Amino acid sequence: MKKLLLFITIITVSFITARSQQFPLYSQYMMNGFLLNPAIAGTVTYVPVCLTVRQQWAGIKDAPQTVALSSHTLLGRAEGVGGYVFND
Repeated sequence: MKKLLLFITIITVSFITARSQQFPLYSQYMMNGFLLNPAIAGTVTYVPVCLTVRQQWAGIKDAPQTVALSSHTLLGRAEGVGGYVFND
């Protein structure tokens, strides 16, 4: 019985102190397909550099905000490389 009570207490405390992550939200992903599908790296002949900023619940203090900077390019004849940095 003591082990069960200890187990329930540990589970309860872990739920109270647990934190989780969320997936970044992009509302204008049509303009920057690389954020959702990195396989498109190198599919164009130019080097796109995209800055995406999204603020959820505008006007509310400490509202979620997502900022992403991405770019990709063609290497050689059939290889593509790219990357992105984001802050959520």
